[in-house]
Amino acid sequence: MTEKELLRIATAEIGTKENPAGSNKVKYNTWYYGREVSGKAYPWCMVFVQWVFDRAGIAVPIKTASCAARCSMQPKATDGLLKADTGPAMW
Repeated sequence: MTEKELLRIATAEIGTKENPAGSNKVKYNTWYYGREVSGKAYPWCMVFVQWVFDRAGIAVPIKTASCAARCSMQPKATDGLLKADTGPAMW
């Protein structure tokens, strides 16, 4: 898997919208939680990142829907998800 392929998967999702707007109800949350969810308790930024990596066949060793929790679990990973010299960084 290359960075270009990860970006291809992610950019193919441009235009995805919450339905209804502001609800956090998106297919990525349904994938993550195994059921439809909505509301302020279900932000989907980190869920989307994990969905992209899953579609790319890259295992995510730390499962969380929270960006803040993810960053606090492995602070060095906040430098970026991709490392130019080695490909996808371990999260």
